[in-house]
Amino acid sequence: MEPAELAAHVIASEPELQQIAEDLHVIGGRFASKALNPVVRGDQTVRGLSWRCQAIASANLLRGEELFRFAILAINEGAIVVAHVLTRALDETLSAVVFARRRVERAVRAKDAAKLEELLNKITAGSRFMAERKAEHPAAYNVLSMVDEMGAYLAELVPEGKAKSSLFREDYEFVSEFVHPSIGSFSVYQTTKEGTTVFNRAVALGRPSIAYLCSNLRMAGHLLIAEAEELAGINDLPLEWPG
Repeated sequence: MEPAELAAHVIASEPELQQIAEDLHVIGGRFASKALNPVVRGDQTVRGLSWRCQAIASANLLRGEELFRFAILAINEGAIVVAHVLTRALDETLSAVVFARRRVERAVRAKDAAKLEELLNKITAGSRFMAERKAEHPAAYNVLSMVDEMGAYLAELVPEGKAKSSLFREDYEFVSEFVHPSIGSFSVYQTTKEGTTVFNRAVALGRPSIAYLCSNLRMAGHLLIAEAEELAGINDLPLEWPG
């Protein structure tokens, strides 16, 4: 996909968006330049991590590129509710990749073959929809579990005590206010003056939520590429594992 760029009229609405816009274009270029090689099925036991992790990474990179690009285009069109929907989905995609990597590494360190098998089944074939209809189908992990795992990871990346593990979830829930038919999506296109409320799509541009959205996209896009590379780099386990 061709990288999307924030439109000039969006950048003009907030001076701080100039640098963010440049960063977003660079990240879009990184997505576009990613070569996703075919994944060859390898070891079918839980020791065969390499091909499974490559598949998870590739699927989420494609999903992430799509969400990232069209969120920027939605902002350009003034479709701010849509931009929030796509940004939240990008946050979930990043969370899924980090969740998969950290949980795989945790199960390997614990030498827990049963946990690793359950994990691989859920993150590669999990579906709430299918699990409710076919008992043999694995249920997906709750997305909030993934979001919380992401929050814990971000808290570890900054100096001790400088960030709360709940901060990412708080941001996620704030974005969700615009996704749901609640006060967020109700107020994003409205302005009130002298007792009169006017609904107009144009009023959304220039509000702090635009800069927040773009900052969120920058963070999630950058980290998704980096974390997908880490996940795809996980190697198969030795034959003697977990002995």
